[in-house]
Amino acid sequence: MSVFLTIYLIASLIAVILDSTMNFTLFEKERDKQEKKESVFQSLKEGLNYVRLQPLLMTIISISLIVNFIFTAFNVGFPFIVNTKLHMPSVQFGIVEGAFAVGTLLLSIYLSFGKEFKQPLSVSKMGIFTLGLLVIAAAVPMLIPFTSLSVFIYYFVLMFIFGAVNILVNIPIMVLMQKKIANEYKGRVFTILETFAMGMMPVGTLLFGVLYDHVPAQWVLIVAGSMFIVSVLVLARPSIIEKANESKPIPSIPKQKATSV
Repeated sequence: MSVFLTIYLIASLIAVILDSTMNFTLFEKERDKQEKKESVFQSLKEGLNYVRLQPLLMTIISISLIVNFIFTAFNVGFPFIVNTKLHMPSVQFGIVEGAFAVGTLLLSIYLSFGKEFKQPLSVSKMGIFTLGLLVIAAAVPMLIPFTSLSVFIYYFVLMFIFGAVNILVNIPIMVLMQKKIANEYKGRVFTILETFAMGMMPVGTLLFGVLYDHVPAQWVLIVAGSMFIVSVLVLARPSIIEKANESKPIPSIPKQKATSV
């Protein structure tokens, strides 16, 4: 444990040093400086109005929040399933959990050398669809008899793919939002997104925690995976993807509209 804590401490110190060298006002315009004289509440209210008046942005944020909420079903249920239901040894469980990080890291490195996504929302749609299938696939060892070694190999591969697909969901959506949101609203919109996403996590944890106590775990996963698939097919329908593929960003709204209630 002391080794893990030491590594975490060193990594945190490096992050602090790197953050201290960043110039957060590098691309700041004079107009932006003049518009900063407002309260936090007023700033968030303008961000909410901006999001509310942009259907495409509302759809993208809705997809992000739904994915965060439903994915809680897997985050809560996976340790319960492999440890309590399938009795996986702790060493194997640690390796399986590490496979997620390895998949995330490898695909992140690959994407850093690749070209920019031409249709980011289409990529995220396929990623979310795949996540739904993976969540459903996580229930298979509880429906079909597996040996202990087979369970370990199955979940190792599954978590590796999970980590890779997770990047294909998150990065394209973040890139799309960076392109579509007007510069003066980016901070507000991302703050709103993070606030709602963090609020969804405890609600999802509570809800799915109760469900796992009263409903067979495999059916919770199957329903959650199906919700992934249905929600992305409905929200990311072809007309929405066509709008998202337009190159120009969403314009700012007039000041009087932004501050209206």
